[in-house]
Amino acid sequence: MFVRRVYELLRDRTGTTPMEYGMIAALVSIAVLVSVGGFANGFKDTYLLLSSTIEK
Repeated sequence: MFVRRVYELLRDRTGTTPMEYGMIAALVSIAVLVSVGGFANGFKDTYLLLSSTIEK
């Protein structure tokens, strides 16, 4: 019964466009989170370098 329902969902083409937009939005969100995390680490390193240079 479960396998049959999954098979029907995979064959059903109605609502494909909203699902595709949802997947694109999820991928963009993940990309933004990853890039912001990388930017934050770079900013932290720069701040620590500047603060240690100022203290000397």
